[in-house]
Amino acid sequence: MKGPLALLALLALVAMIVPTSQILLPALGETTESKTPALSSYGSPMVVIDDVPPARPRPAATQKPEVFDPSLRVGSKGPEVLALEERLSSLKYLVGKVDGVFDKATHHGVMAFQKAEGLGRNGKGDDATLLRLQTASTPTPAYSGPANHVELDIPRQIVLVIKGGQVTAVLSTSTGNNKNFTSQGWTRRAITPNGQFKVGRKINGMRVSPLGELYKPLYFNGGIAFHGSPSVPAHAASHGCARLPMMFADWFFSAIPTGTVVYVYGGPTGANPQPYIDDQPASSPSPSPSPEPSPSPSPSPTPTEDPVTDTVTPKP
Repeated sequence: MKGPLALLALLALVAMIVPTSQILLPALGETTESKTPALSSYGSPMVVIDDVPPARPRPAATQKPEVFDPSLRVGSKGPEVLALEERLSSLKYLVGKVDGVFDKATHHGVMAFQKAEGLGRNGKGDDATLLRLQTASTPTPAYSGPANHVELDIPRQIVLVIKGGQVTAVLSTSTGNNKNFTSQGWTRRAITPNGQFKVGRKINGMRVSPLGELYKPLYFNGGIAFHGSPSVPAHAASHGCARLPMMFADWFFSAIPTGTVVYVYGGPTGANPQPYIDDQPASSPSPSPSPEPSPSPSPSPTPTEDPVTDTVTPKP
């Protein structure tokens, strides 16, 4: 019994010196064999002091703050959009229905304005665009005659419709991208040449060509035409034609009759066109009257057919 009593006495002495929370004691119900305190070289229990520093808390995961873009864009609605559409429309940019809904038509109207004013071309009502709208004016045509004509501005990628000497509509367009392409075994460059032309053949429907579909094309230079397209980006991207936003193609087809003068200028190919000169001969003085010969019977004129307009009616 001396051994256990001596051990208890020693533990009591140690407890007076060191707090019990720092002495490894066997848990209730456990045998002393499994949790016997370690003994020092002197035979006394070793005091274990927990000197492990506490673990540092992990920093919270950082999230990138969301960048808020207050720009008006497709899907925006409200009085701000209505004011934007009204202002663009007053400057003759086509925006479709002025109803306070920023749709694809509004997008193309904003894009045309940004192109005309040399702004960033994103089709949004951003701060720079809204600021410029406050002081902007309707684009000025480069040519004064004839009173009714169309201008295709290659550097700015816009189309101006002039009626009665005044700009009545401004549209976004996309012309030849100036890159080589191959079609039907023929490699050539996608260009929209400068020059003065006239609208000739008009097709009232969808024309399918080897290079794609052309909606209601108005040809003015060989195979080069204005036509509706679902893709009218901010830059030149076509094979040579002047693409127009699809929602404005019907209006353009009806507004521009055959024979309308078209100016294409500012492009990398060909000289800029000279002003239009009416090719009608000047009136000359009437010759002096001469004795009329006696009338003789002449055959009745052969009736001629009316010219047939080359159109393709879209399938229902």
